[in-house]
Amino acid sequence: MLLGSNFAAAEATGGFKNPEAKGYKFVILKIEDAVSKKGNNMLVFYVDITEGEFAGHFEKYPKRQYITYDPSSAEGMGRVKATLTDIINDNKARFPIDPLAAGDQFNEQLLVGCTIGGVLKWDDENPKYLNLNYLTSYAKAMEVKPTPQPAIIAAPVSGIDDDLPF
Repeated sequence: MLLGSNFAAAEATGGFKNPEAKGYKFVILKIEDAVSKKGNNMLVFYVDITEGEFAGHFEKYPKRQYITYDPSSAEGMGRVKATLTDIINDNKARFPIDPLAAGDQFNEQLLVGCTIGGVLKWDDENPKYLNLNYLTSYAKAMEVKPTPQPAIIAAPVSGIDDDLPF
């Protein structure tokens, strides 16, 4: 390959930039009330970043957050109540009256289009991927400092260099 005389002065362009592992403002694209493989009730939130340089980054493959709940016990509703309360509080203009105070029924589809804070973290098993760690209020998510990407160490492959002349 001929690099030419301007190669050293050329600026690298293109490439793909990922978001950092930190807090972001997300928009809820879809919510499903589902049952896990173990038979637990769960809400599945499909979200995408809604502000800044990475707005729309996960539009094609939204990040998912699974929150299990047990409507038969107060302890089993704690995490889902915290998440729903954060969403409603972050979207006060949309909910002048608290929809959770209406009784024992709640239409989770009312939350589609709402914003919520969320925190991305590097995957423990494959550190080149980002996972949605948790949903929280926007203010709490913005307090999360960026986490550097862990080093990716490739395992040596035996036998691959056997026919190289050096």
